Formats: sequence, structure tokens, C-alpha cells
Amino acid sequence: HVRPKVSYWAVGLCEAGAIFAYNFPHPPLTDRILSTLFDSSHSASALQTNPTLLLGTLLTTAGAYIRSRCYRALGQLFTFELSVRKEHHLVTSGPYSIVRHPAYTGSFLAFAGIHTCLFGPGSLLRASGILDTDVGKVIIGAAAVHGAIIAYFFISRTLAEDKVMKEKFGVEWDLWARRVPYRLIPGVF
Repeated sequence: HVRPKVSYWAVGLCEAGAIFAYNFPHPPLTDRILSTLFDSSHSASALQTNPTLLLGTLLTTAGAYIRSRCYRALGQLFTFELSVRKEHHLVTSGPYSIVRHPAYTGSFLAFAGIHTCLFGPGSLLRASGILDTDVGKVIIGAAAVHGAIIAYFFISRTLAEDKVMKEKFGVEWDLWARRVPYRLIPGVF
């Protein structure tokens, strides 16, 4: 997960730098920043706040909020690895009363939001014209493959976690699974 995060941060910092350089010109530094990020046929003036950016920001914020609620609900039971501890108990409150794996729901929302911001109209990747190049097509392809891998991981991980929790908690898990039948998306899956 480190490489994609670094890539997202790098693009975000470049976009922030372009916005700053465009709005607060201070040659020669800002000229260099803008000429590095934009060729002569593109301009930083195309970087704009728009409904797509706001939607992406909302999705990212909602995903982060859901994940923070999950961390809070799980407390010391939270791990990045699938494990059952000696003092483990089944957490069924908070976001776990809506879907069985809300942290993955939050991650997916944040992932979708970040991609909406990065690839949407008014973004650096669009405004600079890079997405219209062969490199841009590779970037789009890599993002699509990354999204598919994440979706596969989330779905397979929910199956594995459900199996482990069912084995550990038995009837208690069965009752909770009946009350909370959906793994990731209420009313859907």
C-alpha cells in the first residue's frame, strides 16, 4: 500500500504546488513549477473547484470518518492482520451494527473519493493534459487495476473474516449476521 499512497501524495502535492504557484506568482520559482507541470498548450487556470471535486472530497471524508469510527469501536481489538486474541469479543455496535465490515466500506469510499479528485475535471492530471497521453493511459490503467485488486481483496477478506469470527463466536456470530446481513454495502452486499 505504500507505493500507491506515495503516488497519491505526490500528485496531490504537485496539484497544491500548481494552485499556489498560479495564485501567488513569484518568479522565477513559480514559473519553474508551472512550466514543469504544464506544457505550453495547458494552463494552471484549468485547475478548478467543481462539483466532481466536491463529491470526491465528500467521499474521501466520509470514508475516513467511517474508518475512524471503526477504529474507535474496535479499540485494542483492531489489527491490520486477521487475528483473534484471547480477550476477543464480537463487536456489534457503532458502524458494525450497519454492515459487518465497515472499515473496508470506509476504505473503498476513501479510495473512490481520492480517484474522483485525482482524475476528475479540474484536477492536475486533467488540466495538465497528461491523461491524454500514452503515459496518462498507463496511469488510468494502473488506477483501474489497483481498484480491481482492492475490490477483490476486500471481498475475499470479508469472507475469511466472517469464517474466522463464525468459528470463534458460533451462535453469537450467527445472530449478529442475521441482524446485520450485509458485509460492505447496506441493502446490496
